[in-house]
This record gives sequence, structure tokens and C-alpha cells, in this order.
Amino acid sequence: MMNRQEIESESIRLMSLHKNILYTWATGCGKTKQAINKISSISQGKALICTAEVAHINNWRREFQKWGFNRPLVEVEVICYASLKKYKNTSWDVLVLDECHHIATDIRVDCLETIKSDSVIALSATVNNETRYALKELFGDFYEFNITLRQAIDWDILPKPRINVIPLRLNLSGNDQTYVVTRGNSKKRKKFICESKDRWEYIKNKTKYPDLELTVKCSEWAKYAYLCERFEYLKKRYIATKNEAVKNMWLHCGSERKRFLAERKTKYAKAIIDRFLKDYRHIVFCGDILQADMLGGKNAIHSKKDASQSLIDDFNKGKTNSLYAVGMLSEGQNLPDIEKGMIIQLDGNERGFCQKLGRILRSEEPEIYILYFKQTRDEEYLKKALEGIDKEYINEMDYDEICNRH
Repeated sequence: MMNRQEIESESIRLMSLHKNILYTWATGCGKTKQAINKISSISQGKALICTAEVAHINNWRREFQKWGFNRPLVEVEVICYASLKKYKNTSWDVLVLDECHHIATDIRVDCLETIKSDSVIALSATVNNETRYALKELFGDFYEFNITLRQAIDWDILPKPRINVIPLRLNLSGNDQTYVVTRGNSKKRKKFICESKDRWEYIKNKTKYPDLELTVKCSEWAKYAYLCERFEYLKKRYIATKNEAVKNMWLHCGSERKRFLAERKTKYAKAIIDRFLKDYRHIVFCGDILQADMLGGKNAIHSKKDASQSLIDDFNKGKTNSLYAVGMLSEGQNLPDIEKGMIIQLDGNERGFCQKLGRILRSEEPEIYILYFKQTRDEEYLKKALEGIDKEYINEMDYDEICNRH
């Protein structure tokens, strides 16, 4: 068991012993400060910091100010990974790879292998073996200093959270959903609409319907089952054929299934936000852009919104009290005074959950709401995400009890 001061002392000791260090610390433990400590340890020279997004550059500048960085003879450049090609064949005293899991692409590896540095500091909440291998191939051995989310909470580095998990169920009846089955020549296809119970009359009869576009009206559960069947079919086809077109179809089907589950949660999320979050400073991680716009309105931030950075700035200054994010804020941002948060859609990525949870663990008594559909991939993702969390922090809530009976 270690406190913040002991962790920092250990970090400084390790920096004196190892040229390269990989910090796999849970979000909120102070990884950025360790990189600044390393840069501060050189009296003169050059340091390059690589980040995932433009918004993270300003965050690094604020962190340097926060920690009183004062090395006039040290030149520090902060760039996005997308700009690495401009820095080929350069040399640095310190190279910082923020959210280093972003390096494992062919283009970025090609750029990084031409860059020389006396010391490399790599930062991430979690990394996979592919990233570890890429780091070693590029820069040699790394000492990995790991602090898990569970350790951070147990050591009182992060506050003890209240994680409210809310199980939901897809409707087994009704015909308010559709999916489309196609085959044959696209120019000759005849269009039909049917209910789920009648679909095999069309699908099995290839002689009568060789060129087919069938719209099937079905329940939420039936559509989910169809997406799962198609996902597994395409997965097996890709494994057998190694055809890239099939691979793209398989991955697209997985994204469609994930998006479908997220979309079905919008009405539930709104009810919970209205009841538990709206009067607090809160952040909601949404499943897609439409959902963020529907729930967050003017406070939604995503790739299609040009004013996202100004909305983040307004939140940080206390001018607004909510953010509804899609594909943003899960990493590289320090958002102050968040009291409550919601994660609408989980995935199989442990890092993503740890980063989102870490964003919310900034108040004295953080409270998180997680929605999931029982007997779906959602439930599998939730179990995986909560593996490292003490059960005493997890509370299951009944949606009908909390929202429909008040």
C-alpha cells in the first residue's frame, strides 16, 4: 500500500535507474506529472510530447503551469501523433508518448523508428501486448510501473466510488424494429416486407426469390439475435477465407450491434439523467452522435461539432455543468469537480472503461451510472469491466423501481 508521496518518490527513483519507463497507471493517479518530473530533471535540452488530439495539447500546457515548470533552457514541443511525420529523423533528450496505445499503427511506427531520444516516458491507463512489443522494438527495454484502478481506490489515491449498474431488457414482443436481408443481383432484387415469423418463407425459397431485398419487421430481441447470428457467420467466413471485404462486413456488423444497443437505451438514460444527474455537475458518455445531441443538446461534444473545445473550456470554467460526449474526453483531459457520470454503452475494451471511470472519479463522493441489457454482449462487457472493482462499491438498481414508480 502506497500514498501519493510514496508513489512519486518511487517514480523518481525508477527514473534514475531506467532509461525508458512505461506508466500504466489508472486515470487520475498523476501520469502527466511523472512525465513533467522527467522533463524537469534535465537542466537544458529538448523534449517532445506526443498526444492523441489537439485538445490534449492545451491540457499539457495547463499541466506545466500547474506544476510550476521553470526550465528556460529546456525546449518543449507538444504535438499530435498525426503530426509525427514532420518530426522524422529528429533527436530529443526526452520523448513522452501520452496515451501510448495510439502508437501501434504502421504509419506511426514508421515515423517513431526514425526518432532518437535519450529517455522515453510512455503513459497509458492500460496497454496490450501489441503496444508493449512496439515500444520495445522502437526504443528498447521499458520498466513498467503499474497502478490498477482497484489499487488506486484501495490506497485512497482515488475516492471510493458508488457504481450503480442498471439492468435493462430488450423487448421480446412487438414489431417496431426492422432489419434487411438481401441476396442475388442488386439490380434485379424484388422488395418484400414481412413479420419475423414469416421470414423463412422468403429466405429459404431461393428458387422463387433468387434476387431478394426483404425487410423484416421484428421485436428488439429478434433484431439483436439477427445481428448476433450475422456477426458470427461473417466472423467464421473471414477466418476461413481471410477476405478483407468479409472482414470489413464482420466489423461493421459488430459496430451496428453495439450502436443498436446504445440507441435502445436513450429513453432509459434520459429518465435517469432527469432523476439523478441534472442537478449536479455531470458527464455522460454516449453511444453515438444522435444520442449525444438528443440527450445533451447544446452541451453535446463530438467530431461533427466545431465548438467542442469551447464547450470543454466552459465546463472547466464552471460556466456549464454538463457534457455529453461521443468518442471524446475518455482520455487526455482533466475535467474538474465532476460529481456524477453515466456510461451508456460499454465495449470489450478495458482501457476505455477505466478511462471513462477515471474522468468521473474527481469528486469527494463520485457516483456513476452504467446501463446494460441483460443476456446480451452488454452483460459480458460489464462483467469484464468490473472485474477489478471491489463489489462493495457496486450497487444494482431496478429501473422500474427508481423511474416508473415515482
